[in-house]
Amino acid sequence: MYYNTTGYRNAMVGQAALHYNTEGHQNAGVGQASIYYNTTGYYNASVGAYGLYFNTTGAENSSVGANSLLGNVSGNRNSALGYQANVLSGALNYASAIGADSRVGTSDTVVLGALGVNKNSTYSTIDDQIVIGSTARNDTRRAVCCQIGWSLHRQHQCTRWQLCHCNRDRECRASQSSISRQRGH
Repeated sequence: MYYNTTGYRNAMVGQAALHYNTEGHQNAGVGQASIYYNTTGYYNASVGAYGLYFNTTGAENSSVGANSLLGNVSGNRNSALGYQANVLSGALNYASAIGADSRVGTSDTVVLGALGVNKNSTYSTIDDQIVIGSTARNDTRRAVCCQIGWSLHRQHQCTRWQLCHCNRDRECRASQSSISRQRGH
């Protein structure tokens, strides 16, 4: 906290942690250069070398793992768990990357497992989805529905009452039973 002016209740352990913090408050950085460029961001927590390294004004972010949330600059309420788990834009909000080398590219998205830039430059591009596994990122409407266990309705909308299953070739079909029948709808 070399440049701290009015920041308060910050905690850091590790060489150059919270180095550029000026007014940020209630941040916790554990690890070399953790939350390094933070200036006014607040309520951020990072455990691992270079976690939240480029964060300047982002608030309420959590990162665990070396180089986690490295790409966050001004995004809020993001989380990353795992070595190099990251966001692909510095201004995402409510984005979560879980697992080593996992990447999330849109706000309001949860990514479980790695497929990101290190594997084949593919990442999540549709808002409000949960992506599970290394082959779940076919961003067609049908596949997105199936990624969350729903089926594609005739009006090209996901319907939550009828479950579907996708095979390895990303062919998705409605299941024999549906939640709506079980609930009596």
